[in-house]
Amino acid sequence: MAECRFAEKHSQMTKLQARVIVLLLAAILLALVAMQFGQRSAGPAPTQPIASNDGREPVQLDPQQLDYSLAQMRGLLAGLNEYDRAIGNSALAALADLAARHGPGAGKTAPAGLHDAQPANFRALSATMRQAFATMEKAARAGDLAGVRSARETAGNACVACHESYRFEPKPVG
Repeated sequence: MAECRFAEKHSQMTKLQARVIVLLLAAILLALVAMQFGQRSAGPAPTQPIASNDGREPVQLDPQQLDYSLAQMRGLLAGLNEYDRAIGNSALAALADLAARHGPGAGKTAPAGLHDAQPANFRALSATMRQAFATMEKAARAGDLAGVRSARETAGNACVACHESYRFEPKPVG
């Protein structure tokens, strides 16, 4: 009988301990969520430049120019991934079609003022990259896989050079 009372008391303590642990974990989780939410809502207003010490030249763009430029870059990055898969499969016809989508003049019409907002070397790197896509298309249509690989490398190097040199920031309002 004494053993039964001990076991009963011991199991009640275990249940109580389990409840306390669950409550403590819930409180910690809530605190973490609150801290994360607080970090997201704090910070600079989206229309103000973000201070940076990374040394790259800032390119200040209005919201429409920024959205356009970032969408172009995402499309080019996705295209480079497609090129790499096609190169791996030696799919030259697919490579030529992909490259045609990214060559000079293949993008959507840029927002007003974008050209003037970009530094000259930024535009030169962009032109180098677009020309590499045109070279890639010609090489693919000619069945020159080595030429495709060389043009792909040129395009990728232009991307890296630009991203190492420049960063976008929202143009200050006013």
